Amino acid sequence: MAKYTLPGTGSISMSADAADKLISRGDGEVALVYLCILRSDGDISPDKIAADLNISKTAVEKAFAALAAMELISASSGEQQVSYTASDIAKALENPEFAFLSDEVERIFGTFLAFEERKILFNIYTNSQLPPEVILLMTQFFKNDIRRRYGPGRRLNMVILERTAFEWRRMGIDTLDKAEEYIKKRDNAYSLEGEIKRVLGIFDRKLVQNEKQYIDSWIEMGFKADAVQIAYERTIGRLHNLSLPYMDKILLSWHSKNLHTAEEINSGDPYEKRRKASGEGISTETATPAVPTQDEADRLLRFFESMKEDNQ
Repeated sequence: MAKYTLPGTGSISMSADAADKLISRGDGEVALVYLCILRSDGDISPDKIAADLNISKTAVEKAFAALAAMELISASSGEQQVSYTASDIAKALENPEFAFLSDEVERIFGTFLAFEERKILFNIYTNSQLPPEVILLMTQFFKNDIRRRYGPGRRLNMVILERTAFEWRRMGIDTLDKAEEYIKKRDNAYSLEGEIKRVLGIFDRKLVQNEKQYIDSWIEMGFKADAVQIAYERTIGRLHNLSLPYMDKILLSWHSKNLHTAEEINSGDPYEKRRKASGEGISTETATPAVPTQDEADRLLRFFESMKEDNQ
């Protein structure tokens, strides 16, 4: 039997307590995320870890929650808590850049900012390391996102805007180009979520948390609605009812084979090849009727003419 030894080319440190907790949990994905955190020198961006491990950002965030529950990482948000006085804010408003930013945020919010709200905005301006133009674009996106999710009557909350700003900083969204790219990606994901909801037959209601987690994961992996439709049809064909965990296994299998579009799945998945070849799942009610040949058309015409003669 071969003997194995650890190479001596560098190391990372993990406490015995941390190792015991990870072993006890028995979740390899959580353990891998923790190793990435240890190796990353404090950069625990979900996007970076998802890319390094080739898993979805949703899976990384679930691992973060598990690690926080095990007290292996801190769930702190990173915002600097600074207490500003009325004199500080009055002086800040003498700065034309902050004064303009404050006026524009009021315009986007559609209401006058109270003193506490202006203090939070000044904290964003001072400590988030985001340029004013990025803060304004983020604020408009924040408003649109809240309205889209909760309707037009929802009051905008400056505290949540502050959390959003520091989250953008952690994700490195610190230029207009990066902000526009992120917003476009989020808008596309929202539109795709609606398409997938229709595939699943979900209308006139919001997704519950479990449904949203699955759909977010599928979008994160790169699936479009037509690919989810194929997984849905296979699930119904096999189980005769909808099962999101079963659909998830199908989609994860395709993801592992780098099959993300309907075209890739139909050509690269053996089961789909057989299903299409046999016509399985094709409804006779929606199938395109065959076009009669000329001989058949002539035969039908002679038949109807003979019927007319018999009735004369």
